[in-house]
Amino acid sequence: MRGEKTYKEVHTMLIDKLELSIPASELDEILVFSIQFFQFNQELLQYAIRFKREGGQIAIFTDNMDVFDEFTVKHFELNIIFDSIFSSSKYGKLKADEDGKFIDIALDEFGVSPQDTFYIDDSKEIEPIARNKGVHFFRLDNYVDSNAECFAWLSSHI
Repeated sequence: MRGEKTYKEVHTMLIDKLELSIPASELDEILVFSIQFFQFNQELLQYAIRFKREGGQIAIFTDNMDVFDEFTVKHFELNIIFDSIFSSSKYGKLKADEDGKFIDIALDEFGVSPQDTFYIDDSKEIEPIARNKGVHFFRLDNYVDSNAECFAWLSSHI
């Protein structure tokens, strides 16, 4: 994350550190292959798509490695679904770094005020940082069972 190392560099480091006898490129291939099995919260994703169709703007704001940008976004066509994708590997910052500086960057680039922003995340760490910036924050702590509560929260704020 933060883009300090690529997933390929991490794999090479792991191979060396663990003294494994497989090439790092094999780990690269396994990781890329595994992306197709990643599961998004489909109910929340459909909600986001409807919100966008009704004129809202949606973005992904994530602490992820470059493999997310290079493969996950393309495989799931996230760049078509979302208006913007803010990834820590591209910006060199994690969400909580520097008291949420990455949040400020994303808000500025996305062209929205904190008061007009609805932020759904699973991070306990980022919740107080986002709230202190004036962002409407909902912590989705269970990607299956929290949907009803999340949609009720969204409905009461939109």
